[in-house]
Amino acid sequence: MTDATKKSGRRPTWWMWSLLAVVVLGGLLAAAWAVEYKKSVPAHELPAEAQSFLATYYPDESAVVVRKELDELRITYTVLFADGSQVSFRGNGEWFEVKSRQLPVPAELVPVSIREFVDRNFAGTTLRELKRTARLWEVELNNSVELKFDTKHEALVDYDD
Repeated sequence: MTDATKKSGRRPTWWMWSLLAVVVLGGLLAAAWAVEYKKSVPAHELPAEAQSFLATYYPDESAVVVRKELDELRITYTVLFADGSQVSFRGNGEWFEVKSRQLPVPAELVPVSIREFVDRNFAGTTLRELKRTARLWEVELNNSVELKFDTKHEALVDYDD
């Protein structure tokens, strides 16, 4: 106890301990939030949904590297192929990004209305990247044009050439 505590006869109160606990817990959470790591894992460690996706859309390809990442307390997997293509999955195995260098992104992954829009307005181009989020479909064509569509109506919301 400090001299002031000895003189007054008071001990630190419960709210001081509660405040200290909140500060310590907040520091631990902030440290955990900042933790990130990447490591290679064997392909059989991918979630079942991701393995099924690869068997369906990339049956003739074998993964060169399968990377598991933890960033901002979220697990993702990225599968890299010898031709430079890559597919990224959420921790549950749901795909969210496909990038391709040589071959176009599998057409079956692209919503029909987006495929038709690209065919109608950018004839002769192929999709090089496809990314989906909760609100957007992001498409990059082989001529470097980037398009964004909303997920609800699949309507064009942004265009960048």
